Amino acid sequence: MRYSLFLLIASAVSFSSTFFAKDPELFDEEVKELYVTHGDSLMFGDPIGESKDPELFDEEVKELYVTHGDSLMFGDPIGESNGVVAFNNIPEGFVSDELSYVFYGGDTLCTGIKGQCVEYARRWLISNLGVSFPDVDYAVDMWGLDSGVTISHTKENVAIKHFVNGSAMSLPKWGDLIIYDTSMASVTGHVAVVVKVSDGEIYVAEQNYMPGLWQEKEHSREISFSSSENAATVLRDVGVIGWLRFI
Repeated sequence: MRYSLFLLIASAVSFSSTFFAKDPELFDEEVKELYVTHGDSLMFGDPIGESKDPELFDEEVKELYVTHGDSLMFGDPIGESNGVVAFNNIPEGFVSDELSYVFYGGDTLCTGIKGQCVEYARRWLISNLGVSFPDVDYAVDMWGLDSGVTISHTKENVAIKHFVNGSAMSLPKWGDLIIYDTSMASVTGHVAVVVKVSDGEIYVAEQNYMPGLWQEKEHSREISFSSSENAATVLRDVGVIGWLRFI
């Protein structure tokens, strides 16, 4: 009887291991297909997703998160613009104690708190323009900055030009930072990077605007604007103070 019971238990374990709880390290196409097909049959401890190194954020990983967006956790990649990956922040308002870094010019540079909008703006600027800006408490405080710095051994100052929403006579450009006041995000405000301007829309990249994947793979969302000859540019989004340009 003991022997039969042992066989029964062994068989049950073998069956469970085969069809349900695979090692997360074996989260391959076979396992993905299993959970797409048998999602309702998931057992305790079964793998439900995989957060890969940002450097490995390829088409396979993008597709995984497009398909399983509701399973996103803090730190999961949510989009990528100009080679700079954005990470998810859940729950809303959460502030991690984990820092982010970027490798630039042979140095590893700290860019701020992972998942936050200011961190993404700094990492994007360093990676694409080779400039950064002083530390700020909140995104809204960036509107008070008058200079940045080049990421080089000389650390040269870079002027920051301010364009006030509703008064500026020129459009935002690629690499500008849109700054929001606290009516958009209480206390902190918000910052987003302009990554494209086309057909009455400003395309931005950002972190911590809302949980989940970006609308498109290369930008978070679009902001409509109005502008005409001899007329000021108005970005039609709640809380936009204006935009900053490093010159």
